[in-house]
Amino acid sequence: MLTFAVLRRIPNLLLWFVAIPAILLDSPPGFSQTPAGSGCLKLPSGASEQEQWTWDRICAGQNANLQLQYGGTDDPKDAQNWPTQRDLSRRFLVTILLNDSYRNSIPPRGIVILGAHFPETIDLSYAKLGRDLWLRQSRFEGDNADSLLMLKTEASGHLDFDGSVFTKGVNMGGLHADSLYLTNGSFVSVWLADAKFNLLRINDTTVSKSLEMSNLEVATDFEMLMSTLVDVHLRSAKVGGHLEMEGPRNIKGSVCPNQERKAPRPTYPSQSVDLSGATVGTLSFGSSCYGPFDAPNNWGSGATLILANASVDTLQDGLCANEESDCPVWPEHVELAGFKYLRLESSDADKILDMAPRSVTWWTGWLGRQRGRSAQPYEFLAARFMELGDKEKAEDILYAEKNQELKNTPFPGNTKLWLERLFIGYGYRTQYSLIWAAGFVLLGASLLRLSREGPRNKMPYGFAFSFDMLIPLVRLREYHYKVDLKGWIRYYFYFHKLMGFVLASFLVAGLSGLTK
Repeated sequence: MLTFAVLRRIPNLLLWFVAIPAILLDSPPGFSQTPAGSGCLKLPSGASEQEQWTWDRICAGQNANLQLQYGGTDDPKDAQNWPTQRDLSRRFLVTILLNDSYRNSIPPRGIVILGAHFPETIDLSYAKLGRDLWLRQSRFEGDNADSLLMLKTEASGHLDFDGSVFTKGVNMGGLHADSLYLTNGSFVSVWLADAKFNLLRINDTTVSKSLEMSNLEVATDFEMLMSTLVDVHLRSAKVGGHLEMEGPRNIKGSVCPNQERKAPRPTYPSQSVDLSGATVGTLSFGSSCYGPFDAPNNWGSGATLILANASVDTLQDGLCANEESDCPVWPEHVELAGFKYLRLESSDADKILDMAPRSVTWWTGWLGRQRGRSAQPYEFLAARFMELGDKEKAEDILYAEKNQELKNTPFPGNTKLWLERLFIGYGYRTQYSLIWAAGFVLLGASLLRLSREGPRNKMPYGFAFSFDMLIPLVRLREYHYKVDLKGWIRYYFYFHKLMGFVLASFLVAGLSGLTK
């Protein structure tokens, strides 16, 4: 019976002898199978133990947290105390991301690696990544000028470098990805010129040198919140949704104005944010907890915001503690020449409020922050108020613009502006001329009575005579033009009549718009 049972199993044994070589022959050269049940290829020879462990975790659809597996701190700034088992090589990342045999084994959730140390420059330039790539709480050092290169890389998923530290430059010029998170990290410099994303977040992050994002395109929202940034370039950038910049100098954990501050916060060098020529859906600066409190810690003393020739659909800033003050939500210097916007709003948590009702004092303080002498920002804002039906505020803004022109025009070129302001308020206060006229009429009548020439010429009060001599083209009585005054009063009325012509000339110029 035993012999018969063995003979019955011979066909099955033969099958196994045939199948095993076939399986081995089907495996790619240089690879062998992992233990039964894992379904993951082993890495090529030379791969470290931790790299194989990391790949096994990725292949199994799990997070590869090297800090939990091999020990050491969870702070990438303290990587000198990390065990060497947390090192991952450039070859490892290139193999699993670019070798078809491996990247086809990456599950749909993508790659999630935490707490890794990359001592070599990681170069993924011109690569096509078909899965999410999360390299979080890691340290990138690099063996040349850059820690990470992703020039013109195309990533169909998300790129997440949350909590990571880069000791050298990061070059992602021309990168295309669904989203990019550079959050809670530390960078020397970042190059994102010509990059394209659906979503971009650079929050709670420090970039000690340049953050270059010229010609950047973000289809939806771009956040730069609570970050320490020095030199930000967004020239000709396009953001379809919100561009939120809530304090490039704001410190994480800062308090609101009505909360007690327990310790002074550090200050930073001044920084520049260049949005010249950019196109943005909603440009948002600040919230109720940002701006009015410790402004130098938010933007930095001497900071500059360049909005020259930028265009936004909605301009939105944080509320001021006192809207009559020159609100420090905005940096010390702004460049607004050519800046255009359609709507004015203010954000405070869940409330959206209209900026338009703010006082003229607030608006002129805002415009007064600009460098240069361009009249366009005043004229554009006045046009917005005219569209809203607020003609009075529009004229107040234009009046402030003429005051700036007067301030910036040296003598003697400012003489005409002084006279325009004095007599007709640059054409926006034509009632000034009526006040001047009334004053001259009263003065002329008083001097006429004082000189006794009024009573002598049968004009006991002299108001009608003074009015007739002041206003050109108006003749109240023919008798007034036959009166022959004696003494010094005659010479005063020569001046009196001349001032009438001057006032009339300025009034006509103001009403016709020649002085505006």
